[in-house]
Amino acid sequence: MVTDPKPMKFELRGLDGRFTNELQTIAQIFYPNESFESFGQNIRGEVAPDEVNISCVREGDMLRLCVRQGADIRAEALCEAAKMPLKLALYGALKAFTGRKPAWGSLTGIRPGKLALDSLRRGLTQPEVLRLLTETYDADEAKARLALAVALAEAPFVAADDPGYSLYVGIPFCPSKCLYCSFTSYPVGKHSGLTGTYLDCLEKELEFLARHTHAKAAPASVYIGGGTPSALSAGEIDRLLGMIAARFDTAGAAEYSFEAGRADTITRDKLDVLREYGVTRVCVNPQSLHDTTLAHIGRCHTAADFARAFGMVRAAGFRTINSDIILGLGSETARDVAATLDYLAELAPENITIHTLALKRGSRLAEGGFCPADAAQARNIEEMLELSASRMERARLAPYYMYRQKNSPGSFENVGYSQPGHESIYNIQIMAEKQTILAAGAGAVTKLYNPGTNELRRVFNVKSLDDYMSRIDEMIGRKAELVYD
Repeated sequence: MVTDPKPMKFELRGLDGRFTNELQTIAQIFYPNESFESFGQNIRGEVAPDEVNISCVREGDMLRLCVRQGADIRAEALCEAAKMPLKLALYGALKAFTGRKPAWGSLTGIRPGKLALDSLRRGLTQPEVLRLLTETYDADEAKARLALAVALAEAPFVAADDPGYSLYVGIPFCPSKCLYCSFTSYPVGKHSGLTGTYLDCLEKELEFLARHTHAKAAPASVYIGGGTPSALSAGEIDRLLGMIAARFDTAGAAEYSFEAGRADTITRDKLDVLREYGVTRVCVNPQSLHDTTLAHIGRCHTAADFARAFGMVRAAGFRTINSDIILGLGSETARDVAATLDYLAELAPENITIHTLALKRGSRLAEGGFCPADAAQARNIEEMLELSASRMERARLAPYYMYRQKNSPGSFENVGYSQPGHESIYNIQIMAEKQTILAAGAGAVTKLYNPGTNELRRVFNVKSLDDYMSRIDEMIGRKAELVYD
């Protein structure tokens, strides 16, 4: 029986440190949150010219990794071609050493669907993509098929020639901060005096984006996220959506999403404002439909409150409703998750997004010393993921976007499921990274995509609310260096 790996220090010998970060991510598949301690040089030994050998020797809490590279690999040490053999060799060595077979194999990126989609567009057939994922990267068959299904769902939305752009606007206010949350978020009751100033700064940033980018065309999608944007008053939401509509052709967007994630923030007058400005997709996110769990994570509503809020949103006539849940909250079991999903299935949202609990820096969960990365919890999450996939298939919702969650048990995946024709364009584009995302607000990240070179440049806004407001001219200046007319 395989037991949980104990905390371990790593010593890597035989490399000059060039691919340290990449190798460290492989080691963290087996030993989460650990890092390499030191580096050695020139390990001698007989290795075929095109091979890499990595041996593992344990000395107390130290795991010494000795790298022996063949002449051909050493000759490639200055280029990317050397990276993959080293990563796969380390993965194989640690797999043998620990006796563990990770579900996603040696894949460390958060976007396995992107790898599958890029492979299809390079001309690989679907069976060839499955073999790439299962044989080269050692992913389980079920995970490989999930990645391929997501790639096929994304393909019609990811343009190859003129991808256009989408707009993201971040609102960093919430009724309260949940236990697991690491997003830029401030309790609106405590900071209500700052919402007007924040909207002033946001308007200034939006004005710059509208004047100095290719935003003269209609965005493909608009996404108002946070935080919890519906924590604002109806009047503030009216001002927010009005300032966006005055600068961007939101009526021409194929999708307009608004995060009304907390049931305790949803009112009829706010929904009326959303309808007035053409919002088409509203997120109402229970995370769980068990009252004890909701209280534990800091939500200020009950399952019954969620059902009432969902009913209000449905009655308001929005085209698409999304609901999120999180697997691994509190002491919930697979049976608890099944009950939540069955409840949601009766309400029939067009989108359901299944998240796995992750330990994020800045969350109260992390500050409390919680560590979810043990084998028992990982098995529990895997059971919940399998159950969720089965329930979604029963509800006739198909996977359409996915990303893996770092610092979660097994680096498991978050998966968005959708009824046909209700796939979120913004979610697909943010994962595919084949479209410019213009982003405004505290903690927002603008992503400028060049389809000619396939390059993506990122411009980060500061996360702190006070810093964003006091340094708004600097945030705009950062974009001024990269945006184009």
